[in-house]
Amino acid sequence: MASGRAIRRRTVLLLVVAVAAALIITGAVPNPFPTIWAWVSEERPLADDLAWQERLGARPAAATAAGDALAVAAGSSAQLYQRGSGRPVSMAQTDGWEAQWVVVAGSGAGSIVISSPRGEDGYEVRDPDTGRVIHTDDEAVAVWGFGDAWLDLRCDDRRACQLRGYQPDGVEPQWRTDLPGQREGLVGGNPELAGPQSVGSNRIPDDIAGPEPVPPLLGFPVTRRGDDVVVVVDTRTGQIRQELAQGADERVIVVGGRVIRSVMRRYDGVCVSEVTGYDAVTGDPVWGPSPYHLWSTGDVGCEQREPPVAGGAAVAVRSAEGEPMILDAYDGRVLWSGELGEQVEALSAELAVIRDEDGFQRRGIRLGGDGALLWERRADEEAALAIAQCGVVVSDRHPNRVYVWDKQTGEDRLSVSTSARVLACAPDGVLLTEGRSIGFARFDGLTSPESGSDSTPPEVDSK
Repeated sequence: MASGRAIRRRTVLLLVVAVAAALIITGAVPNPFPTIWAWVSEERPLADDLAWQERLGARPAAATAAGDALAVAAGSSAQLYQRGSGRPVSMAQTDGWEAQWVVVAGSGAGSIVISSPRGEDGYEVRDPDTGRVIHTDDEAVAVWGFGDAWLDLRCDDRRACQLRGYQPDGVEPQWRTDLPGQREGLVGGNPELAGPQSVGSNRIPDDIAGPEPVPPLLGFPVTRRGDDVVVVVDTRTGQIRQELAQGADERVIVVGGRVIRSVMRRYDGVCVSEVTGYDAVTGDPVWGPSPYHLWSTGDVGCEQREPPVAGGAAVAVRSAEGEPMILDAYDGRVLWSGELGEQVEALSAELAVIRDEDGFQRRGIRLGGDGALLWERRADEEAALAIAQCGVVVSDRHPNRVYVWDKQTGEDRLSVSTSARVLACAPDGVLLTEGRSIGFARFDGLTSPESGSDSTPPEVDSK
């Protein structure tokens, strides 16, 4: 009986669909599908009072401020948009250019945009003010962009590589260095090095800070005779300072002008950690060994899985008792120490954002001085947060809202109700995205780069 009723229901449904289709085809009733499709495809505002909003041909994947423009990668192409108007920088390239990744180097008017054609080695360097190509390379497999330099890596078929260093305003290498061993995963735009991790989420990208000054030392992971090796390179001269093999229970990172080695061993079922800071030139220990936990471990065993959060020379660690701490990687000084339940949520060379045990209260702590409390704010425990050059970027939840807090005062530079993701943070606002749309939310009181004026953001209560 049940199967018979189901058959009758399906038969009636098919008859209704057939009759409706016949009426639409004959014109007896209007076709509702174009209206439905127009409603589905309609571009909705990402937020109120945006400076501009544009719909792209593909979902945007990344964006960075470059001069007075925004370099946006979407699908298999990239484009430069004027921050003031949202119009393409080059009207001759309204659809952008083919690119599999985009990197920005330099800062302000000295910025450049580097991108690689899809499926090919090499890259193009563009002027963000015009979109014009000013330099090309046909062999590099990786590029790193910094606020005052950029590096590229050329490798042969056997993965033997040469590293080269440039100034942002130059196209001739300042130095060249042959890396020992074979490259390990060093491909594309800003591939991961042997250093700390960036703080990111699905709502705020991990490169939201934009190009930072190049550190004095960088660690390049390579393999040599089956061993994992970190090659420490002086970024001013290209000189190789050390080649450090990593054992199965060791991790080496380069941060704050020091080489930090973390050793995690298991004794009688207990994971015991030691962290030591070394001089990159002599190899002598400068501080430690100290019983800090630098890397996070998995649920089982003592394997070190996730590198620490850091900003400049400031590194977040845990004490042997599990309390959060911030160290100066250069000399091992404790810059801040907290209590169980607290978490270092974001970190820069000058500022730490601490989340209290309740998960809602955030505190801004000054680093490099007296460790004073700068401000206190509240945000949802599920909020995403990162420190960028423009301020502390917060993607809040319950309700959905994007903030940019002033790093020194905690005051709102921006507060906008939106469910969109933050894609980039510029000196005058943030780029939001949802679906294929992007929109620019300007900081309170600021005008477009073309007009060159600004004003003081409104005051709120702060510490």
